[in-house]
Amino acid sequence: MYWFPRFKHTNPYPVPAGIEADPVSMSKHCLERIAADKCAKITVYQLPSTEQCDDGTVKEHTHLVGIQSPEQKELLENHDRNYPVLVEGPFTLWLKKTCTYYYILRAEPNANKWEETVDPERSLYYPIELDLDLDRDLSDTYTFDVDKVEEGPVYAMCAAGDEKLLVKWIQGLQETNPILGEVPVLFRLSSGPLELGLPEQTDSSQLESNEESTQRERLGMEQ
Repeated sequence: MYWFPRFKHTNPYPVPAGIEADPVSMSKHCLERIAADKCAKITVYQLPSTEQCDDGTVKEHTHLVGIQSPEQKELLENHDRNYPVLVEGPFTLWLKKTCTYYYILRAEPNANKWEETVDPERSLYYPIELDLDLDRDLSDTYTFDVDKVEEGPVYAMCAAGDEKLLVKWIQGLQETNPILGEVPVLFRLSSGPLELGLPEQTDSSQLESNEESTQRERLGMEQ
């Protein structure tokens, strides 16, 4: 009771109250937290709504929110046309008791054609910067076995209520990233985590009828 109320107001990234009721605001907050780039631009491609069809049925449209930073846009412009871009997901992010699913647009490693410019004044024998750890002895060894995993760059992210909207997301990105019309887009979608639900409750009358049928089957087998 002493520390918890104080920790509640020291969180630099608080979750606004009542945001769980609005899926668009929830998606915006999640994407901003994942991107961690103040220059990233959020685009709402589709708002949740309902449509009355001619046959009298009601069709529900879910939300579609995307985010992309200027740096990601520049990386996408320098993408090699010989390599496809990948749409992967869904990935989960929990805020309080609400789970949000998001997807990423990325490339395979070494799919960008960046050419590193070498400084002509740089020399291997006379480096420009020299970093020495004077507190470390020559006999001290700090070696760790670390598995290096190369991952491709992430070009954009989105939060969608339905996987069918991912095609609309790519079409919306193509308006500001014309390169998407020149490279193939592959969808690598997984089944995603399944939310646990309570087992269905059965009526007592149904249970009694099931017990009677099993007893009749046993009597028939004994006869």
